[in-house]
This record gives sequence, C-alpha cells and structure tokens, in this order.
Amino acid sequence: MNKIPLEEPISTGLDIDNYTGGLWHGDIIVIAGRPGMGMIPLACTIAHNVAEDNGRVNFISLRTKPERLKERFVGLACRETRKALRDQAIDQGNTLREEVDAAFDKIYQERISLDSQPGIDIDELSNKVKNDPNFDLLIIDNLQLLTDSANNFDSRWEEMGSICRKLKSLNLKLDVPVIILSHLSREVEKRGGAKRPQLTDLSDSGAIEQIADIVMFIYRPEYYGIKTTPEGQSTTGLSEVILSRNNRGPNQSIPLYYIKNYGRFENLTTSKEETD
Repeated sequence: MNKIPLEEPISTGLDIDNYTGGLWHGDIIVIAGRPGMGMIPLACTIAHNVAEDNGRVNFISLRTKPERLKERFVGLACRETRKALRDQAIDQGNTLREEVDAAFDKIYQERISLDSQPGIDIDELSNKVKNDPNFDLLIIDNLQLLTDSANNFDSRWEEMGSICRKLKSLNLKLDVPVIILSHLSREVEKRGGAKRPQLTDLSDSGAIEQIADIVMFIYRPEYYGIKTTPEGQSTTGLSEVILSRNNRGPNQSIPLYYIKNYGRFENLTTSKEETD
C-alpha cells in the first residue's frame, strides 16, 4: 500500500484543517485536555479519517490495551455503542472480542496499527517505531507516562525536558506528523468562569512548548455544567478545539460536535446535515 506523498500534508477530516492546512510532515501536534474532555476520541477520530483516506497510522498507547482501542475504533466507525456491539456479538454467537476483531480488520485492513506499551522508555519507543517506519502518522498516548531511564535526573521537569528533546529528534528522523496526547494540570479546574484552557495549563508546559508546532486544547462547556452558550445555544455535544499555538496559521477556536455515545468528533456542518 502506498504511503501518502511526503510533500502533501495529511487531512484530519475535520475543520481543523482550515487553520493548519492539515498535519504536516515533521510537525509535532499536541492534543491536550482534562480527563473526560475527549483526547482519545479526537485522536481516534483523526486516525480513522486518515485511514479512510488510505493513510497508515501507528497508534501507541501507554495506558489503553489494543482490545479497548479496537472497540473505540469500531464504535466510532459504525456509530455504535459498546452495548450495541456486545448485543450484535451475542446475536452472531460470538464474543465481543471476536466481533470487534473481525469488524476492525474488515474496516481498516491493516491501515491502523495498535500497540500497548505501558511503562515504555523513550529510547525503547524510538527504536520500536524506527524499526517499522511504514506509516504516515504516529500517535502517542500519552506524554506524561513516558520515562527516560538513560540518565539520572534531579527532577521530573528535567526528565520531561529530555523526553521532549528526544521526541523532536525522533519526529525529524521519521519525517511524519506525530500527535502526542498530554494532560492539563489541575490549575484549570481552579480557575473561575468558563475554565477555558491556556498554554500555561499544560503539564510540563515549558518543555512541551519548545517542541510543539501545534498545541490544541479540547474544551467542552457541558463538562463544567454550562448548559447554554452566551448566544443561548445548547452546549449538548458542543466542543471546541482551541489552537493556542499554531505554526501553520492563526490561533483559532474551532467548533466541533462530540458524539459521546460512540466517541466521535464531527464537523458541526456534517452533524447538522445528518440530523436534518
């Protein structure tokens, strides 16, 4: 299967592309948010869209087993909840895992590679992906779980600085876009008002800012109990991807629709057309 040409950026399939031009080779893209905001669903949505466009994705998770990720991908691709997938499996006389494995293989046909590597060292991760570079997009979940055992560090801050520098070196050698998921600190929860995230809310923000070409935050007002927008619009399913650092264009807040039942992000226009 041919890879996407190097000179072409990769489309996310979302309106994010209107402000970034897509995912560029050699760029590091950080997706950050508080727990429950939808970091993994956004990463999975982008991976799904890339695979649909015949791109190849290497998704390495330090916290989620491939079996659970497969459920996520099949659910968002088929627009089904986990319960619905389980009910279908029972109807077919299969286990949920058998049903999901078969559906995943049929949908993606080896275009998405899933790997679970809890506790992996940054040097181990680098060697692993360099030994099998046949992909167009690398996704790593998540930054705060990476370690660097090559040196003795006086602080986690120093270790994170080393990890980020090695990630950038890996990124340049691979010459593919690398999406890295990252937590936000709890400080955003202490802020008054709408609690919109900003760059200083990034855990280990200094080290991350030095390597990131794009930093995007996921923000869902309903997560904080905000029921309507200032214009009176319902916030149910409403989300924003906030480009707080964008070397490819302007900083911008991009409205998207989050379908929580099957973990999928869509453009607002697409969702509206499908519900009309």
